[in-house]
Amino acid sequence: MLQRFTVASAGIAVALAVTLSAVTVRAIETFAVKDEAQVAAELVLRTIAPELREADFTGILPRERRAFFDGLFRAHGITDRALRLRLWGIDGRLLYTNRVEEGEVHLTGVDLSSPDGFGAFFESRRRLESDTPGVIRFFVPVQVAGDARTLGAFEIFYDLSQLHAHLRSARRTIWAVVPLGFALLYASVFVLVRRASRRLQKQQEDLIQAHIGTYEALASAIDAKDSYTGDHSTNVAAMAARVGRALGLGGEAIDELRMGARLHDLGKIGVPDAILTKPGPLD
Repeated sequence: MLQRFTVASAGIAVALAVTLSAVTVRAIETFAVKDEAQVAAELVLRTIAPELREADFTGILPRERRAFFDGLFRAHGITDRALRLRLWGIDGRLLYTNRVEEGEVHLTGVDLSSPDGFGAFFESRRRLESDTPGVIRFFVPVQVAGDARTLGAFEIFYDLSQLHAHLRSARRTIWAVVPLGFALLYASVFVLVRRASRRLQKQQEDLIQAHIGTYEALASAIDAKDSYTGDHSTNVAAMAARVGRALGLGGEAIDELRMGARLHDLGKIGVPDAILTKPGPLD
């Protein structure tokens, strides 16, 4: 039983350690990426919102305004991590990008002013351009100071290489600490179970010995009851054990057979001596 418990509990402990480590790492990475995107979005908006004018959303930005925004993003260090910044107009036109586009940028043709416009714009851009590994892309609605209307949206491609570098150490720590914790917990439980098992086994052995003592006392009482057949129970027990071994019985079965043979005349204890030791025939 202890062996089965050891194998089963070890398997369960390993499975739980691996599952918990993977879930924890995944949760931390998801939270870190979302937090990084939120911080980047707030930084972009905080940098550019005070400088935006409604005229910037009427068409493609002129060269001087593009140069102004390029310098603004560089001055605040945004372009160090933001690989690409695009400003889309409310009608789905591309108004500004801080990088030279290598290929054709597909227009969405989505009206962002509608109640579901931003969500439709988001899905449209996802379909038109796939994501790049190691880069998170998110969209931020843009408003002008003092105006609650959504006039456009920023599409931001953000480099996650530095974040992943920081997360690698966290992943290593989690994959080391969680299994180690489960190993220590398993070792503690195993020691407790092993001690309890040994204690239970010792109690069982003591109980068996007590039962054997009782059986031996009864067998002795049987032999003492009838002096004529004083060693009869012992001889029958020895003969039964030899027969059991000849039949190929196991050690435990032979022990039970021997004890049963010794008690086969147990009924003699309840027979009055006048009958049991009557010199003549019974009537």
